[in-house]
Amino acid sequence: PAVAQARQAAENGGAKEIFTLGDALSAQLRYREAAKYYDEAAQSFPIRRAAVRRLALCRMKTGMFTEAEAALHSLDDNESDPLDINYRIALCAYYRGDFPRAARLFRRCVPLAADGDMHVAAVYWLALSLLRSGENANAAARLYDDSLPLGHHFGYAIVCRVFKGELTLCDAEEQACRYDDLTRLIVAYAAARIRIAEGADERTALAPVLADDEYWASFAWLAAFADSTLFRPPHHTP
Repeated sequence: PAVAQARQAAENGGAKEIFTLGDALSAQLRYREAAKYYDEAAQSFPIRRAAVRRLALCRMKTGMFTEAEAALHSLDDNESDPLDINYRIALCAYYRGDFPRAARLFRRCVPLAADGDMHVAAVYWLALSLLRSGENANAAARLYDDSLPLGHHFGYAIVCRVFKGELTLCDAEEQACRYDDLTRLIVAYAAARIRIAEGADERTALAPVLADDEYWASFAWLAAFADSTLFRPPHHTP
């Protein structure tokens, strides 16, 4: 009903109504359809920034990482919330396999993060970017300030404790199981990457993450998907 009502309003309305239709479709995880309407809404100056941000997120969640980054670069990151824009650009760089660049971008995000959730997220992805670049991921984890309160990014914090040497991987996975499935997935992806760095088979290590069909639109699952494109058919998209 929500999509039908939004679609009807968009037919007779303007950019705001078209934007709302994109939101309604996104809420149903229909990101490819939503992107079309966000792209159309982005032609209207008053809501251009919000529409482009939503468009970029839809591109990311459908594996179109180059297109997502291009959309983000069309925004002036000094206009408002430079952390959000730079963080998503850094994610796109990671998904595309440019890990040294992703590490540079995530490192810039760490001091911009005023709250614990974004701070620990930036450190988590920085550590993984360094790991993938063959550098010292533990150094990144030492940037994590565990005195900042967390609202929901407990999985990122658990992984930072692994990189700091405070938890083993097995302990981290056990802790993650005490939280929700998304926390478990975030920890599972990092655990897979650490084991791959230690010599584990990539396909085997990533299989449990990719098998999760509930959080396929999460940033951790998208990272596993991007990694898996090396051994998946090129036409496969989430």
